[in-house]
Amino acid sequence: MIHGQRHKGSTYHAARSLADKITLADTTVHEFFMPTNGPDFCVGCYGCILKGEEKCPHAAQVQPIIAAMCRSEVIILDSPTYCYEMTGQLKTLLDHFAYLWLSHRPRGEMFRKIGVVISTAAGAGAGVVTKSLARQMQKKNTWNMTDRNYWQDMKWLALKQYSFWKNDMAKRLAALLFAAEGQQVDIAAIRAAEAVVKQKTGLFSSFRGATDMAIYALLALTADPESYLDRILSAHLQLRQAGYRSSDYLAVASCLIARDTSQENLAEQCAMAGNWLKAMKQQHRFLVGQDDYVYAVMLASAGLDPQNDLDRIEQNYRDLRYDLRPRGSVYQLCQVLALSSKPDLYADRVRKLRDA
Repeated sequence: MIHGQRHKGSTYHAARSLADKITLADTTVHEFFMPTNGPDFCVGCYGCILKGEEKCPHAAQVQPIIAAMCRSEVIILDSPTYCYEMTGQLKTLLDHFAYLWLSHRPRGEMFRKIGVVISTAAGAGAGVVTKSLARQMQKKNTWNMTDRNYWQDMKWLALKQYSFWKNDMAKRLAALLFAAEGQQVDIAAIRAAEAVVKQKTGLFSSFRGATDMAIYALLALTADPESYLDRILSAHLQLRQAGYRSSDYLAVASCLIARDTSQENLAEQCAMAGNWLKAMKQQHRFLVGQDDYVYAVMLASAGLDPQNDLDRIEQNYRDLRYDLRPRGSVYQLCQVLALSSKPDLYADRVRKLRDA
């Protein structure tokens, strides 16, 4: 929890109440108050971006907060409304997070966090503040350059300019895949992967559709892209035989199951993924669609069986569907909860967030 103020007023108590509802007795809560636990004003030295975050003159105050955020499952930012904005003290801290933005050095674990923003006001303006805080949590800065040399070093600028016709969102996803592995973007490896895909697939193949850049990146990150693609194409064929229809979603699902499954177990896993899809469609004929392909494959790859685990997904869906929208997304959320080691515990936390 990061509080934008030192005093414990309405905003603090709202955030504290939420934290109490979603934590257990043994949950560790890291709590920071601005400006007491925060840094001085950012001096704009670019040290964190060009040389490393440890070179920031305020690293001693900033890095403990970053470390606590990385260890946490939920991050709560709260600030009272000061002149239609967050407090200056909180903005000062967020200025020091610039190097974590997507255009610089995003950390893979931060994309798996739950973010909550809270603000109160005596009159108007709380909505403006929560939107501003949400933008900070989303790291909305994407392809805007602040330092061309750093972009050039990381080779992300070359990825942006890879091809005018490629989908920008797929390029960003490709960059994230490299960032999650702690690697610079390898343009030569991506081009080699693209050549392999073009050699082994047709012009209108879903592997050359909207998600092509992400698929090229996945191939480029492997030691043997050609063998990996052969497993992907084999998985694609077997998933088609199991009832999946060709689409961009099936292309991504094929990549996932080929990555997580050995060749000798591939047929069995594809059959299990087909069982998952059929079981979900039997329960929700009009709710389950092609965007559920990836989730069905993930459930199969996790070793779950629809005969044993589908009821748990359905129970969570029945509990959550009337209070969360849209229902298709709620059902996918329940599928993700089933992948966790403690699905019932995490589902209960979702309910507490809903009730809060």
